[in-house]
Amino acid sequence: MKKVLAFFILIVFLPIYTLSAQNINVIIDGKTVSFNESTGYPFIDKGRTMVPLRGAMEAFGAQVSWNPQENAAKVVKDSTTVKCVIGEGCIYRNGVKISNDASAVIASSRTYLPIRAVLEAFGSEVSWDGSVKVKTESGQIISKIEGSGSHVSNIWAAWNAAMKLFESQNYEAAAASFTALTPDFLALKDINSSAILYHHLGDCYSSLGNYQMASACYLRESDFWAVAGKNDETIDSKRRSNLISTSHRLYIETD
Repeated sequence: MKKVLAFFILIVFLPIYTLSAQNINVIIDGKTVSFNESTGYPFIDKGRTMVPLRGAMEAFGAQVSWNPQENAAKVVKDSTTVKCVIGEGCIYRNGVKISNDASAVIASSRTYLPIRAVLEAFGSEVSWDGSVKVKTESGQIISKIEGSGSHVSNIWAAWNAAMKLFESQNYEAAAASFTALTPDFLALKDINSSAILYHHLGDCYSSLGNYQMASACYLRESDFWAVAGKNDETIDSKRRSNLISTSHRLYIETD
């Protein structure tokens, strides 16, 4: 009788999680993470958005592994490692304990975690407006670039001036000029030209030794080429190379 009673109590007090799809989106740098029956779906528990660890963090660009001895998940990206121990109200960033008001849990054989704490440990900005919106460090850099420009009266004259600065190896001034052009290029909705702009902006920052900025710009460039590839199957690496190498001649007649 005692064994039966103990088993009943265990069943009553186990946490119950609603794992059906609740239409909770996780959006990383403008891209919605795809969840399915295999990855599991986000759900809300006691006001906290719980997200499948592997599905979300692999979309974030991190590697995820499980340590059964520690009952913990490990997430690694670049030089940062975050450990999430099941049931603990904290995470460990590069070995340093960071308290959190919610803990990772196991549900349907998957690890779920309160997403904000882990992503912020990687330097991301996390907000909620019905969806979980994430800006990575690269995403934050791009947001600042695209929000800091000013509209110019003659976009192609400004482009040619920026290219002259670039070709004369005045990379700091060229970077400022390319940055000022970003809102105009986005407004044009010219995917190829936007990709080329970010390629040159990345080259400027690379030459200046600011590799974090350069990396963010090259990633943004790749986003544009990915869209171009979907819209035009003839976009290939050779064509991209030709567009980039001749870009300063494409608009010379538009002054």
